[in-house]
Amino acid sequence: MSLTTNYKPLTSARLRHRSQLLAATLIAVLPSLATAQNLSFETFSLIGGDDLQISSKYRFHNVASGYDAIVIVEGISAGASLVQIDNASTPSNGNGFYSYFQPKVRGSATDNPYVDFSIQFVTTGTEDAVSLGFKRVAGMDIDGNNLEGNTYEYLMVNQLDAYRLDTNTVLDANLINAADRQLQFSSTFNGGPQGIQGITGDSTYMVELEYNNLSSMLVRMGSTGTRSTVDDRLYALNFYDTPIPFSSSTFTAVPEPSTLLLGACACLLVCNRRR
Repeated sequence: MSLTTNYKPLTSARLRHRSQLLAATLIAVLPSLATAQNLSFETFSLIGGDDLQISSKYRFHNVASGYDAIVIVEGISAGASLVQIDNASTPSNGNGFYSYFQPKVRGSATDNPYVDFSIQFVTTGTEDAVSLGFKRVAGMDIDGNNLEGNTYEYLMVNQLDAYRLDTNTVLDANLINAADRQLQFSSTFNGGPQGIQGITGDSTYMVELEYNNLSSMLVRMGSTGTRSTVDDRLYALNFYDTPIPFSSSTFTAVPEPSTLLLGACACLLVCNRRR
């Protein structure tokens, strides 16, 4: 039986558990990187598991001077497959921007495919976690496809502090789980511009994510809708320092979960375990 068909989606409880595990390993703080460097996901190596499968583990080397990123494939939905962990070749038609983190996900004609990733930042050559401090991350080219059906891409992230959207955006922002500050940004348009390099810089298909103290993150990249054939979708995250030059945008802060809400979640978790 394949790992794909055995996969259990990342529920809010599993998201919290993974975040707590990552936070528990945080042993160093990097105070200057957040304002000094963009991150570059260009070279990587497989350091655990089977390539492009659930639990495969990759080290992206020198995403910034002296620092790596550890990326783990946390899950693959039924009917989906991970074609590339990162489309990192020299920019050309269809290759996107090679310094971005750019996985490629393949989906069958009958399922809503997605892949879950965890990303943790570490000191080069180690698994000693670091914090990047304040960091902006752009979810790029979240669009759709109306050539072979009606496909709508989305990006789901957790522990988000704030986000900005173009006032002319085609993206919907939906709070999935308040305790995790987990949001999903979904295309409402089943088409989109074809970027010269596969990923467009059009801000109407983009969300700017803000993290006040980024050491790790969980990301789901997927799509919904119908299609008449197998479809490959290229996704992109850009870790950078200069704000996106929106001509006009809206800023939304994601509130911290209240003590009451966290208490209710903990109570619910305990009650479920006692059943």
